[in-house]
Amino acid sequence: MDPSLREVYRLLWGLLGGEEFAPEGVNAYLEHRGLNPTQIWRSLEAGGWLVREKGFCRLRPPGSLATKGWG
Repeated sequence: MDPSLREVYRLLWGLLGGEEFAPEGVNAYLEHRGLNPTQIWRSLEAGGWLVREKGFCRLRPPGSLATKGWG
């Protein structure tokens, strides 16, 4: 995965941890940092690091990243 996306994941994990969240509630935070929320959510979901469940999302734990060479 793109190194910049890895940094965004780590930023989000520090903010959200493994808690459920509504992406809309985090979009302003990402935009404030000059990021495109739609692109971030799509990329994380495509990589398997974002799980959508009944309108909410959660990030997979960092331990899951180590198995993909992110550790």
